[in-house]
Amino acid sequence: MNGVQSENPPIRFMRRVSDERGSRMGSTRSTGSRRAIALTVATIAAIGLLAGCSSAEEQATENAASDATAPSRGEINEKVDDGPGTPGGTLAYGLSGETDGWNPTLSRWSSSGLIVARTFFDPLAVYDENLGWKPFLAESFVPNEDATQWVMTLRPDVTFHNGNPVDATAVAAFLNYAMASPLTGKAFEQVEEIRADGELTVVFDLKVAWRNMPYAFTNQIGYVADPTWLDGGDPEKPVGSGPFKVDEWVRDNKMEVSRYGDYWQEGQPLLDGIEFQPIPDEITRTAALESGTVDVIQVSTGDQLKSLRSQAAAGEIQIVTNDGGETPEQFVMLNTKASPLDDPVARRALVMATDSQSFVDIATRGQYDVARGPFPETSQWYAETDYPSYDLEAAKALVDEVKASHGGEFTFEIVTTSAPGAAEAVAQLQSQWNEAGIDVTVRTTDITTLIRDVVFGQYQSTYWAQFDSPHPLSDTIWWAPWAAPDPPDPGLNFARNENAAIGDAINAAAAAQTRDEEIVQYGLIQQELAKDLPYVWLYHSVSTLAASNDVVNLVRWKTPEGDVGLEIASGAHPLSQTWLRR
Repeated sequence: MNGVQSENPPIRFMRRVSDERGSRMGSTRSTGSRRAIALTVATIAAIGLLAGCSSAEEQATENAASDATAPSRGEINEKVDDGPGTPGGTLAYGLSGETDGWNPTLSRWSSSGLIVARTFFDPLAVYDENLGWKPFLAESFVPNEDATQWVMTLRPDVTFHNGNPVDATAVAAFLNYAMASPLTGKAFEQVEEIRADGELTVVFDLKVAWRNMPYAFTNQIGYVADPTWLDGGDPEKPVGSGPFKVDEWVRDNKMEVSRYGDYWQEGQPLLDGIEFQPIPDEITRTAALESGTVDVIQVSTGDQLKSLRSQAAAGEIQIVTNDGGETPEQFVMLNTKASPLDDPVARRALVMATDSQSFVDIATRGQYDVARGPFPETSQWYAETDYPSYDLEAAKALVDEVKASHGGEFTFEIVTTSAPGAAEAVAQLQSQWNEAGIDVTVRTTDITTLIRDVVFGQYQSTYWAQFDSPHPLSDTIWWAPWAAPDPPDPGLNFARNENAAIGDAINAAAAAQTRDEEIVQYGLIQQELAKDLPYVWLYHSVSTLAASNDVVNLVRWKTPEGDVGLEIASGAHPLSQTWLRR
Protein backbone atom coordinates (compact mmCIF):
# COMPACT_ATOMS: atom_id res chain seq x y z
CA MET A 1 0.00 0.00 0.00
CA ASN A 2 1.30 3.43 -0.86
CA GLY A 3 1.96 5.75 2.03
CA VAL A 4 -1.07 7.93 2.71
CA GLN A 5 -0.20 11.56 3.20
CA SER A 6 -2.35 14.50 4.18
CA GLU A 7 -2.21 18.24 4.23
CA ASN A 8 -3.30 18.08 7.82
CA PRO A 9 -0.65 17.25 10.49
CA PRO A 10 -3.07 15.49 12.89
CA ILE A 11 -4.01 13.08 10.11
CA ARG A 12 -0.38 12.16 9.49
CA PHE A 13 0.08 11.64 13.20
CA MET A 14 -2.92 9.33 13.37
CA ARG A 15 -1.32 6.95 10.90
CA ARG A 16 1.28 5.92 13.48
CA VAL A 17 -0.46 2.94 15.10
CA SER A 18 1.74 1.15 17.60
CA ASP A 19 1.46 -2.43 18.79
CA GLU A 20 0.92 -1.05 22.27
CA ARG A 21 -2.17 0.86 21.14
CA GLY A 22 -3.44 -2.19 19.31
CA SER A 23 -3.22 -4.17 22.52
CA ARG A 24 -4.91 -1.47 24.57
CA MET A 25 -7.74 -0.62 22.21
CA GLY A 26 -8.63 -4.03 20.81
CA SER A 27 -7.78 -6.97 23.03
CA THR A 28 -8.83 -10.41 21.81
CA ARG A 29 -11.30 -12.42 23.83
CA SER A 30 -13.52 -15.39 23.10
CA THR A 31 -17.20 -14.62 23.63
CA GLY A 32 -18.45 -18.19 23.69
CA SER A 33 -21.25 -17.17 21.34
CA ARG A 34 -22.45 -19.71 18.81
CA ARG A 35 -22.53 -16.95 16.25
CA ALA A 36 -19.08 -15.63 17.06
CA ILE A 37 -17.33 -17.37 14.19
CA ALA A 38 -20.08 -16.17 11.92
CA LEU A 39 -18.53 -13.45 12.27
CA THR A 40 -16.16 -12.46 14.73
CA VAL A 41 -14.95 -12.32 11.18
CA ALA A 42 -17.48 -9.47 10.78
CA THR A 43 -14.61 -7.05 11.22
CA ILE A 44 -13.02 -8.39 8.08
CA ALA A 45 -16.41 -8.60 6.42
CA ALA A 46 -16.86 -4.94 7.16
CA ILE A 47 -13.63 -4.11 5.36
CA GLY A 48 -13.91 -6.63 2.55
CA LEU A 49 -15.61 -4.32 0.09
CA LEU A 50 -12.74 -1.87 0.08
CA ALA A 51 -10.19 -4.64 -0.36
CA GLY A 52 -12.17 -6.13 -3.22
CA CYS A 53 -12.85 -3.03 -5.28
CA SER A 54 -11.89 -3.37 -8.90
CA SER A 55 -11.64 -1.59 -12.22
CA ALA A 56 -15.15 -0.29 -12.73
CA GLU A 57 -14.97 2.42 -15.35
CA GLU A 58 -18.43 3.92 -15.40
CA GLN A 59 -19.47 7.01 -13.48
CA ALA A 60 -21.40 6.29 -10.31
CA THR A 61 -24.90 7.48 -9.79
CA GLU A 62 -26.01 8.55 -6.32
CA ASN A 63 -27.19 5.03 -5.73
CA ALA A 64 -26.18 2.12 -7.92
CA ALA A 65 -29.16 0.08 -6.74
CA SER A 66 -31.80 2.54 -7.88
CA ASP A 67 -33.42 -0.16 -10.02
CA ALA A 68 -33.52 -2.65 -7.17
CA THR A 69 -36.57 -4.24 -5.66
CA ALA A 70 -37.11 -4.58 -1.94
CA PRO A 71 -36.14 -7.97 -0.50
CA SER A 72 -38.74 -10.13 1.14
CA ARG A 73 -39.29 -9.30 4.80
CA GLY A 74 -39.50 -12.99 5.63
CA GLU A 75 -41.14 -14.05 8.87
CA ILE A 76 -42.04 -10.94 10.84
CA ASN A 77 -44.76 -9.72 13.17
CA GLU A 78 -43.01 -6.59 14.38
CA LYS A 79 -45.01 -3.92 16.18
CA VAL A 80 -44.68 -0.81 14.02
CA ASP A 81 -46.02 2.72 14.34
CA ASP A 82 -45.21 5.52 11.91
CA GLY A 83 -46.35 8.16 14.39
CA PRO A 84 -43.99 10.32 16.44
CA GLY A 85 -43.48 7.67 19.13
CA THR A 86 -43.40 8.02 22.89
CA PRO A 87 -40.06 9.12 24.32
CA GLY A 88 -38.64 7.66 27.51
CA GLY A 89 -37.81 4.33 29.08
CA THR A 90 -34.82 2.03 29.08
CA LEU A 91 -34.63 -0.96 26.76
CA ALA A 92 -32.98 -4.17 28.03
CA TYR A 93 -31.34 -6.15 25.22
CA GLY A 94 -30.03 -9.72 25.57
CA LEU A 95 -27.11 -10.35 23.23
CA SER A 96 -25.75 -13.71 22.09
CA GLY A 97 -22.22 -12.76 23.11
CA GLU A 98 -19.74 -10.14 24.26
CA THR A 99 -17.50 -8.04 22.02
CA ASP A 100 -13.74 -7.74 22.46
CA GLY A 101 -13.62 -3.94 22.15
CA TRP A 102 -15.11 -0.90 20.43
CA ASN A 103 -12.33 0.44 18.24
CA PRO A 104 -13.71 0.18 14.66
CA THR A 105 -10.19 -0.19 13.28
CA LEU A 106 -8.94 -2.90 15.65
CA SER A 107 -11.84 -4.78 17.24
CA ARG A 108 -13.73 -7.75 15.82
CA TRP A 109 -17.50 -7.19 15.77
CA SER A 110 -20.07 -9.90 15.26
CA SER A 111 -23.74 -8.95 14.86
CA SER A 112 -23.85 -8.37 18.62
CA GLY A 113 -21.04 -5.87 18.36
CA LEU A 114 -22.58 -4.11 15.39
CA ILE A 115 -25.90 -3.68 17.23
CA VAL A 116 -24.20 -2.12 20.24
CA ALA A 117 -21.73 0.00 18.26
CA ARG A 118 -24.52 1.51 16.17
CA THR A 119 -25.90 3.19 19.31
CA PHE A 120 -22.81 5.35 19.90
CA PHE A 121 -21.25 5.46 16.42
CA ASP A 122 -22.88 6.78 13.24
CA PRO A 123 -22.02 5.10 9.93
CA LEU A 124 -21.07 7.28 6.99
CA ALA A 125 -23.56 5.40 4.78
CA VAL A 126 -26.40 2.90 5.24
CA TYR A 127 -28.49 0.45 3.22
CA ASP A 128 -32.02 1.37 2.25
CA GLU A 129 -34.79 -1.20 1.94
CA ASN A 130 -33.93 -1.76 -1.74
CA LEU A 131 -30.31 -2.65 -0.90
CA GLY A 132 -29.01 0.64 -2.26
CA TRP A 133 -26.66 2.89 -0.32
CA LYS A 134 -27.76 6.18 1.22
CA PRO A 135 -25.61 8.81 2.94
CA PHE A 136 -26.04 8.95 6.70
CA LEU A 137 -23.38 10.76 8.73
CA ALA A 138 -22.13 11.92 5.36
CA GLU A 139 -24.48 14.26 3.53
CA SER A 140 -23.37 13.20 0.05
CA PHE A 141 -20.87 11.19 -1.97
CA VAL A 142 -20.02 12.47 -5.47
CA PRO A 143 -17.56 10.83 -7.90
CA ASN A 144 -15.59 12.41 -10.69
CA GLU A 145 -16.31 11.39 -14.29
CA ASP A 146 -14.33 8.15 -14.23
CA ALA A 147 -14.95 7.36 -10.53
CA THR A 148 -11.26 7.47 -9.62
CA GLN A 149 -11.97 10.20 -7.10
CA TRP A 150 -14.86 10.67 -4.70
CA VAL A 151 -15.78 13.77 -2.73
CA MET A 152 -17.65 13.15 0.50
CA THR A 153 -19.44 16.08 2.11
CA LEU A 154 -20.28 15.82 5.80
CA ARG A 155 -23.33 17.20 7.57
CA PRO A 156 -22.83 20.53 9.35
CA ASP A 157 -23.03 21.11 13.10
CA VAL A 158 -22.47 17.50 14.19
CA THR A 159 -20.41 16.82 17.29
CA PHE A 160 -18.86 13.85 19.00
CA HIS A 161 -20.01 13.08 22.53
CA ASN A 162 -16.97 14.92 23.92
CA GLY A 163 -17.93 18.10 22.04
CA ASN A 164 -15.33 17.78 19.29
CA PRO A 165 -16.66 18.59 15.80
CA VAL A 166 -17.36 15.84 13.28
CA ASP A 167 -15.60 17.72 10.50
CA ALA A 168 -13.41 16.77 7.57
CA THR A 169 -10.25 16.83 9.65
CA ALA A 170 -11.69 14.40 12.17
CA VAL A 171 -13.24 12.01 9.66
CA ALA A 172 -10.14 11.96 7.42
CA ALA A 173 -8.05 11.31 10.53
CA PHE A 174 -10.30 8.40 11.48
CA LEU A 175 -10.08 6.90 8.00
CA ASN A 176 -6.31 7.32 7.87
CA TYR A 177 -6.13 5.66 11.25
CA ALA A 178 -8.02 2.71 9.73
CA MET A 179 -5.60 2.66 6.79
CA ALA A 180 -2.68 2.29 9.18
CA SER A 181 -4.31 -0.38 11.34
CA PRO A 182 -2.85 -3.89 11.17
CA LEU A 183 -6.43 -5.22 10.96
CA THR A 184 -8.19 -2.85 8.56
CA GLY A 185 -5.24 -1.49 6.58
CA LYS A 186 -5.46 -4.30 4.02
CA ALA A 187 -8.87 -2.93 3.06
CA PHE A 188 -7.42 0.29 1.70
CA GLU A 189 -4.98 -1.13 -0.83
CA GLN A 190 -6.90 0.45 -3.71
CA VAL A 191 -6.94 3.87 -2.02
CA GLU A 192 -4.15 6.28 -2.92
CA GLU A 193 -5.00 9.01 -0.43
CA ILE A 194 -7.73 10.27 1.89
CA ARG A 195 -7.52 13.96 2.76
CA ALA A 196 -9.50 16.78 4.25
CA ASP A 197 -10.31 19.62 1.84
CA GLY A 198 -12.03 22.37 3.77
CA GLU A 199 -14.27 22.13 6.80
CA LEU A 200 -16.73 19.46 5.65
CA THR A 201 -15.17 17.87 2.54
CA VAL A 202 -13.17 14.64 2.46
CA VAL A 203 -11.51 13.59 -0.81
CA PHE A 204 -10.77 9.96 -1.73
CA ASP A 205 -8.14 9.51 -4.45
CA LEU A 206 -8.33 5.93 -5.76
CA LYS A 207 -5.87 3.81 -7.72
CA VAL A 208 -8.70 2.36 -9.82
CA ALA A 209 -12.16 3.44 -10.90
CA TRP A 210 -14.85 2.41 -8.44
CA ARG A 211 -18.36 3.77 -8.76
CA ASN A 212 -19.96 1.94 -5.82
CA MET A 213 -17.48 3.03 -3.16
CA PRO A 214 -20.06 4.27 -0.60
CA TYR A 215 -21.18 0.68 0.02
CA ALA A 216 -17.87 0.22 1.85
CA PHE A 217 -18.91 2.62 4.59
CA THR A 218 -22.20 0.94 5.51
CA ASN A 219 -20.40 -1.36 7.94
CA GLN A 220 -17.69 -1.31 10.56
CA ILE A 221 -15.04 0.82 8.83
CA GLY A 222 -17.73 3.45 8.26
CA TYR A 223 -18.56 3.73 11.98
CA VAL A 224 -16.75 6.97 12.74
CA ALA A 225 -15.00 7.27 16.09
CA ASP A 226 -13.48 10.45 17.49
CA PRO A 227 -9.79 10.32 16.46
CA THR A 228 -8.66 11.88 19.74
CA TRP A 229 -10.32 8.94 21.54
CA LEU A 230 -8.62 6.48 19.20
CA ASP A 231 -5.32 8.16 19.93
CA GLY A 232 -5.45 7.64 23.67
CA GLY A 233 -8.94 7.72 25.15
CA ASP A 234 -10.46 5.32 27.65
CA PRO A 235 -11.07 2.06 25.70
CA GLU A 236 -13.96 1.27 28.03
CA LYS A 237 -15.81 4.44 26.95
CA PRO A 238 -15.86 4.79 23.18
CA VAL A 239 -16.62 8.24 21.76
CA GLY A 240 -18.70 8.64 18.62
CA SER A 241 -21.47 10.89 17.33
CA GLY A 242 -24.32 8.39 17.65
CA PRO A 243 -27.74 8.83 19.30
CA PHE A 244 -26.52 7.37 22.60
CA LYS A 245 -23.38 7.89 24.64
CA VAL A 246 -21.62 5.26 26.71
CA ASP A 247 -22.18 5.42 30.46
CA GLU A 248 -20.55 2.18 31.55
CA TRP A 249 -19.15 -1.00 30.07
CA VAL A 250 -18.53 -3.94 32.38
CA ARG A 251 -17.04 -6.63 30.18
CA ASP A 252 -19.07 -9.86 30.07
CA ASN A 253 -21.78 -8.18 32.17
CA LYS A 254 -23.37 -5.12 30.61
CA MET A 255 -23.05 -2.07 28.39
CA GLU A 256 -25.15 0.92 29.45
CA VAL A 257 -25.81 3.79 27.05
CA SER A 258 -27.99 6.88 27.50
CA ARG A 259 -29.55 9.47 25.21
CA TYR A 260 -27.10 11.99 23.73
CA GLY A 261 -28.83 15.32 24.18
CA ASP A 262 -27.05 17.05 21.30
CA TYR A 263 -27.68 14.40 18.70
CA TRP A 264 -27.88 15.88 15.22
CA GLN A 265 -31.14 14.16 14.20
CA GLU A 266 -33.96 16.09 15.82
CA GLY A 267 -36.29 14.04 18.00
CA GLN A 268 -33.91 11.08 18.23
CA PRO A 269 -33.35 8.90 20.07
CA LEU A 270 -36.70 8.15 21.67
CA LEU A 271 -35.40 5.87 24.40
CA ASP A 272 -33.75 7.30 27.52
CA GLY A 273 -31.24 4.49 27.42
CA ILE A 274 -30.38 0.89 26.62
CA GLU A 275 -28.76 -1.80 28.73
CA PHE A 276 -27.11 -4.54 26.69
CA GLN A 277 -26.46 -7.84 28.46
CA PRO A 278 -24.33 -10.60 26.90
CA ILE A 279 -26.13 -13.90 27.60
CA PRO A 280 -24.30 -16.62 25.62
CA ASP A 281 -26.54 -19.49 26.73
CA GLU A 282 -29.66 -19.54 24.55
CA ILE A 283 -31.85 -21.17 27.23
CA THR A 284 -30.96 -18.48 29.73
CA ARG A 285 -31.41 -15.77 27.13
CA THR A 286 -34.87 -17.02 26.16
CA ALA A 287 -35.89 -17.29 29.80
CA ALA A 288 -34.82 -13.68 30.33
CA LEU A 289 -37.22 -12.56 27.60
CA GLU A 290 -40.06 -14.72 28.91
CA SER A 291 -39.62 -13.38 32.45
CA GLY A 292 -39.44 -9.75 31.34
CA THR A 293 -35.83 -9.36 32.47
CA VAL A 294 -34.96 -8.21 28.95
CA ASP A 295 -37.12 -6.74 26.19
CA VAL A 296 -35.22 -8.04 23.15
CA ILE A 297 -32.98 -11.03 22.47
CA GLN A 298 -30.90 -12.40 19.62
CA VAL A 299 -31.91 -15.92 18.57
CA SER A 300 -29.06 -18.28 17.78
CA THR A 301 -30.18 -21.94 17.66
CA GLY A 302 -32.82 -24.06 15.99
CA ASP A 303 -34.28 -25.14 19.33
CA GLN A 304 -34.57 -21.55 20.49
CA LEU A 305 -36.13 -20.41 17.21
CA LYS A 306 -38.69 -23.24 17.21
CA SER A 307 -39.89 -22.36 20.71
CA LEU A 308 -40.08 -18.63 20.03
CA ARG A 309 -41.94 -19.10 16.76
CA SER A 310 -44.69 -20.88 18.68
CA GLN A 311 -44.94 -18.01 21.16
CA ALA A 312 -45.03 -15.45 18.36
CA ALA A 313 -47.81 -17.37 16.61
CA ALA A 314 -49.82 -17.19 19.85
CA GLY A 315 -49.30 -13.41 20.02
CA GLU A 316 -47.24 -13.61 23.20
CA ILE A 317 -44.14 -12.00 21.71
CA GLN A 318 -42.99 -10.50 18.41
CA ILE A 319 -40.34 -12.08 16.22
CA VAL A 320 -38.34 -10.47 13.42
CA THR A 321 -36.11 -12.24 10.91
CA ASN A 322 -34.26 -11.44 7.73
CA ASP A 323 -35.53 -14.69 6.22
CA GLY A 324 -36.04 -13.85 2.55
CA GLY A 325 -33.17 -11.38 2.65
CA GLU A 326 -29.44 -12.05 2.67
CA THR A 327 -28.62 -14.45 5.49
CA PRO A 328 -25.39 -16.07 6.69
CA GLU A 329 -24.62 -19.50 5.28
CA GLN A 330 -23.33 -22.32 7.48
CA PHE A 331 -20.78 -24.51 5.72
CA VAL A 332 -17.51 -26.36 5.95
CA MET A 333 -14.72 -24.28 4.46
CA LEU A 334 -11.96 -26.20 2.71
CA ASN A 335 -8.39 -24.98 2.29
CA THR A 336 -7.83 -25.63 -1.40
CA LYS A 337 -4.07 -25.20 -0.95
CA ALA A 338 -3.71 -27.85 1.76
CA SER A 339 -3.43 -31.54 0.95
CA PRO A 340 -5.53 -33.59 0.43
CA LEU A 341 -8.18 -30.92 -0.14
CA ASP A 342 -6.09 -29.28 -2.84
CA ASP A 343 -7.32 -32.23 -4.93
CA PRO A 344 -10.61 -31.33 -6.70
CA VAL A 345 -11.64 -34.99 -6.61
CA ALA A 346 -11.27 -35.04 -2.83
CA ARG A 347 -13.45 -31.95 -2.50
CA ARG A 348 -16.12 -33.43 -4.75
CA ALA A 349 -16.08 -36.68 -2.79
CA LEU A 350 -16.55 -34.75 0.44
CA VAL A 351 -19.47 -32.75 -0.94
CA MET A 352 -21.21 -35.85 -2.28
CA ALA A 353 -20.69 -37.63 1.06
CA THR A 354 -22.52 -34.85 2.93
CA ASP A 355 -26.23 -35.33 3.54
CA SER A 356 -27.10 -31.68 4.18
CA GLN A 357 -30.82 -32.34 4.67
CA SER A 358 -30.17 -34.92 7.38
CA PHE A 359 -27.68 -32.54 8.96
CA VAL A 360 -30.22 -29.70 9.01
CA ASP A 361 -32.98 -31.93 10.40
CA ILE A 362 -30.80 -33.00 13.33
CA ALA A 363 -28.49 -30.06 13.99
CA THR A 364 -31.11 -27.29 13.58
CA ARG A 365 -34.29 -29.27 14.33
CA GLY A 366 -35.34 -28.56 10.76
CA GLN A 367 -35.59 -24.81 11.31
CA TYR A 368 -33.40 -23.75 8.37
CA ASP A 369 -33.25 -24.43 4.64
CA VAL A 370 -30.53 -26.51 3.03
CA ALA A 371 -27.93 -24.45 1.16
CA ARG A 372 -26.41 -25.22 -2.23
CA GLY A 373 -24.56 -21.92 -2.56
CA PRO A 374 -24.05 -18.51 -0.95
CA PHE A 375 -27.57 -17.24 -1.69
CA PRO A 376 -30.99 -18.69 -0.82
CA GLU A 377 -33.48 -19.32 -3.61
CA THR A 378 -35.50 -16.31 -2.40
CA SER A 379 -32.57 -13.98 -3.09
CA GLN A 380 -32.48 -11.85 -6.22
CA TRP A 381 -28.81 -12.88 -6.52
CA TYR A 382 -29.51 -16.62 -6.57
CA ALA A 383 -28.48 -18.65 -9.63
CA GLU A 384 -28.95 -22.31 -10.52
CA THR A 385 -25.68 -24.27 -10.51
CA ASP A 386 -24.38 -27.82 -10.89
CA TYR A 387 -23.42 -28.11 -7.23
CA PRO A 388 -23.30 -31.89 -6.56
CA SER A 389 -26.12 -33.55 -4.64
CA TYR A 390 -25.70 -36.12 -1.88
CA ASP A 391 -24.83 -39.52 -3.36
CA LEU A 392 -23.11 -41.89 -0.96
CA GLU A 393 -22.23 -44.59 -3.50
CA ALA A 394 -20.78 -42.06 -5.93
CA ALA A 395 -18.86 -40.49 -3.04
CA LYS A 396 -17.37 -43.86 -2.09
CA ALA A 397 -16.13 -44.36 -5.65
CA LEU A 398 -14.46 -40.94 -5.57
CA VAL A 399 -12.95 -41.70 -2.17
CA ASP A 400 -11.33 -44.81 -3.65
CA GLU A 401 -9.92 -42.64 -6.42
CA VAL A 402 -8.51 -40.16 -3.88
CA LYS A 403 -6.92 -42.94 -1.84
CA ALA A 404 -5.31 -44.38 -4.95
CA SER A 405 -3.50 -41.10 -5.56
CA HIS A 406 -2.74 -40.25 -1.92
CA GLY A 407 -0.91 -43.30 -0.62
CA GLY A 408 -4.02 -45.28 0.25
CA GLU A 409 -5.41 -42.62 2.60
CA PHE A 410 -8.05 -39.92 2.58
CA THR A 411 -7.67 -38.19 5.92
CA PHE A 412 -7.89 -34.58 7.06
CA GLU A 413 -8.66 -32.41 10.09
CA ILE A 414 -11.67 -30.20 10.73
CA VAL A 415 -11.29 -27.36 13.24
CA THR A 416 -14.11 -25.96 15.35
CA THR A 417 -14.64 -24.13 18.63
CA SER A 418 -16.34 -24.95 21.90
CA ALA A 419 -19.30 -22.74 20.99
CA PRO A 420 -22.71 -24.28 21.86
CA GLY A 421 -23.78 -26.85 19.27
CA ALA A 422 -20.52 -26.81 17.30
CA ALA A 423 -19.13 -30.09 18.64
CA GLU A 424 -22.38 -31.94 17.99
CA ALA A 425 -22.65 -30.54 14.47
CA VAL A 426 -19.10 -31.51 13.55
CA ALA A 427 -19.55 -34.97 15.06
CA GLN A 428 -22.56 -35.48 12.79
CA LEU A 429 -20.50 -34.51 9.74
CA GLN A 430 -17.64 -36.72 10.86
CA SER A 431 -20.03 -39.68 11.04
CA GLN A 432 -21.36 -39.04 7.53
CA TRP A 433 -17.87 -38.77 6.06
CA ASN A 434 -16.64 -41.87 7.89
CA GLU A 435 -19.45 -43.80 6.22
CA ALA A 436 -17.99 -42.85 2.86
CA GLY A 437 -14.53 -44.06 3.91
CA ILE A 438 -13.06 -40.65 4.80
CA ASP A 439 -10.98 -40.48 8.00
CA VAL A 440 -11.63 -37.17 9.77
CA THR A 441 -10.13 -35.91 13.01
CA VAL A 442 -11.62 -33.02 15.00
CA ARG A 443 -9.62 -30.29 16.70
CA THR A 444 -11.23 -27.76 19.02
CA THR A 445 -9.64 -24.36 19.54
CA ASP A 446 -10.57 -20.85 20.65
CA ILE A 447 -12.08 -18.37 18.23
CA THR A 448 -9.09 -16.05 18.16
CA THR A 449 -6.71 -18.87 17.24
CA LEU A 450 -9.10 -20.22 14.62
CA ILE A 451 -9.46 -16.88 12.87
CA ARG A 452 -5.70 -16.37 12.90
CA ASP A 453 -5.12 -19.84 11.42
CA VAL A 454 -7.76 -19.27 8.75
CA VAL A 455 -6.35 -15.88 7.72
CA PHE A 456 -2.85 -17.37 7.40
CA GLY A 457 -4.04 -20.56 5.71
CA GLN A 458 -2.91 -22.83 8.55
CA TYR A 459 -5.84 -25.26 8.48
CA GLN A 460 -7.36 -27.98 6.31
CA SER A 461 -11.08 -27.45 6.96
CA THR A 462 -13.28 -25.64 9.45
CA TYR A 463 -16.94 -25.34 10.44
CA TRP A 464 -17.75 -21.79 9.39
CA ALA A 465 -20.50 -19.25 8.66
CA GLN A 466 -20.34 -16.16 6.43
CA PHE A 467 -21.70 -14.36 3.35
CA ASP A 468 -24.64 -12.31 4.68
CA SER A 469 -23.83 -8.91 3.22
CA PRO A 470 -26.96 -7.19 1.84
CA HIS A 471 -25.06 -6.53 -1.39
CA PRO A 472 -22.74 -9.28 -2.72
CA LEU A 473 -20.06 -6.75 -3.63
CA SER A 474 -19.11 -6.90 0.05
CA ASP A 475 -18.62 -10.67 -0.21
CA THR A 476 -16.51 -10.75 -3.35
CA ILE A 477 -13.20 -10.32 -1.52
CA TRP A 478 -13.74 -13.75 0.02
CA TRP A 479 -13.80 -15.24 -3.51
CA ALA A 480 -11.32 -12.98 -5.30
CA PRO A 481 -8.31 -14.81 -6.80
CA TRP A 482 -6.03 -11.88 -5.95
CA ALA A 483 -6.83 -12.43 -2.25
CA ALA A 484 -5.66 -16.06 -2.23
CA PRO A 485 -1.87 -16.10 -1.77
CA ASP A 486 -0.02 -19.28 -0.89
CA PRO A 487 0.06 -19.96 2.86
CA PRO A 488 1.43 -18.76 5.17
CA ASP A 489 0.90 -15.33 3.61
CA PRO A 490 -2.34 -13.82 4.96
CA GLY A 491 -5.29 -13.79 2.60
CA LEU A 492 -8.94 -12.76 2.73
CA ASN A 493 -9.93 -15.51 0.31
CA PHE A 494 -9.87 -17.93 3.24
CA ALA A 495 -10.47 -21.02 1.09
CA ARG A 496 -7.49 -19.95 -1.08
CA ASN A 497 -9.51 -20.77 -4.18
CA GLU A 498 -7.84 -19.14 -7.21
CA ASN A 499 -10.18 -18.87 -10.20
CA ALA A 500 -9.52 -16.22 -12.83
CA ALA A 501 -13.10 -16.44 -14.12
CA ILE A 502 -14.36 -15.41 -10.70
CA GLY A 503 -12.02 -12.43 -10.76
CA ASP A 504 -13.31 -11.39 -14.17
CA ALA A 505 -16.92 -11.62 -12.93
CA ILE A 506 -16.09 -9.55 -9.85
CA ASN A 507 -14.63 -6.81 -12.05
CA ALA A 508 -17.60 -6.93 -14.40
CA ALA A 509 -20.07 -6.72 -11.50
CA ALA A 510 -18.27 -3.67 -10.13
CA ALA A 511 -18.57 -1.99 -13.53
CA ALA A 512 -22.20 -2.97 -14.09
CA GLN A 513 -24.65 -0.19 -14.88
CA THR A 514 -27.83 -2.00 -13.83
CA ARG A 515 -28.92 -4.52 -11.24
CA ASP A 516 -29.68 -7.06 -14.00
CA GLU A 517 -26.09 -6.82 -15.21
CA GLU A 518 -24.85 -7.38 -11.67
CA ILE A 519 -27.08 -10.43 -11.23
CA VAL A 520 -25.59 -12.05 -14.33
CA GLN A 521 -22.05 -11.66 -13.02
CA TYR A 522 -22.84 -12.89 -9.52
CA GLY A 523 -24.55 -15.87 -11.15
CA LEU A 524 -21.30 -16.66 -12.96
CA ILE A 525 -19.45 -16.54 -9.64
CA GLN A 526 -21.88 -19.03 -8.13
CA GLN A 527 -21.43 -21.38 -11.09
CA GLU A 528 -17.65 -21.27 -10.75
CA LEU A 529 -17.84 -21.93 -7.00
CA ALA A 530 -20.01 -24.97 -7.76
CA LYS A 531 -17.21 -26.27 -10.01
CA ASP A 532 -14.33 -25.53 -7.63
CA LEU A 533 -16.14 -26.68 -4.44
CA PRO A 534 -14.18 -24.72 -1.82
CA TYR A 535 -17.22 -24.96 0.49
CA VAL A 536 -19.43 -27.82 1.63
CA TRP A 537 -22.71 -25.95 1.94
CA LEU A 538 -25.00 -26.91 4.84
CA TYR A 539 -27.80 -24.42 5.45
CA HIS A 540 -28.95 -20.83 5.18
CA SER A 541 -29.09 -19.45 8.68
CA VAL A 542 -31.44 -16.60 9.62
CA SER A 543 -30.74 -13.51 11.71
CA THR A 544 -33.60 -13.49 14.19
CA LEU A 545 -34.70 -11.17 16.99
CA ALA A 546 -37.47 -11.77 19.50
CA ALA A 547 -39.03 -9.01 21.61
CA SER A 548 -41.81 -8.28 24.03
CA ASN A 549 -44.92 -6.69 22.60
CA ASP A 550 -44.04 -3.44 24.38
CA VAL A 551 -41.25 -2.75 21.90
CA VAL A 552 -42.28 -0.62 18.92
CA ASN A 553 -40.28 -0.18 15.67
CA LEU A 554 -37.58 -2.64 16.67
CA VAL A 555 -36.14 -2.70 13.15
CA ARG A 556 -38.31 -0.06 11.49
CA TRP A 557 -36.31 3.09 10.76
CA LYS A 558 -35.72 5.80 8.17
CA THR A 559 -32.67 7.63 6.87
CA PRO A 560 -32.19 11.35 7.54
CA GLU A 561 -33.80 12.08 4.16
CA GLY A 562 -36.82 9.88 4.95
CA ASP A 563 -35.99 6.73 2.99
CA VAL A 564 -36.93 3.43 4.62
CA GLY A 565 -33.81 1.69 5.88
CA LEU A 566 -32.91 -1.99 5.54
CA GLU A 567 -34.33 -3.64 8.65
CA ILE A 568 -31.50 -6.09 9.41
CA ALA A 569 -28.06 -5.82 7.81
CA SER A 570 -25.38 -8.36 8.78
CA GLY A 571 -27.56 -9.30 11.74
CA ALA A 572 -27.67 -5.74 13.09
CA HIS A 573 -30.09 -2.81 13.21
CA PRO A 574 -30.26 0.74 14.62
CA LEU A 575 -32.26 1.60 17.76
CA SER A 576 -32.58 5.39 17.58
CA GLN A 577 -36.21 5.22 16.38
CA THR A 578 -37.30 2.35 18.64
CA TRP A 579 -39.61 3.12 21.58
CA LEU A 580 -41.49 1.39 24.39
CA ARG A 581 -45.24 1.29 24.78
CA ARG A 582 -45.41 1.20 28.57
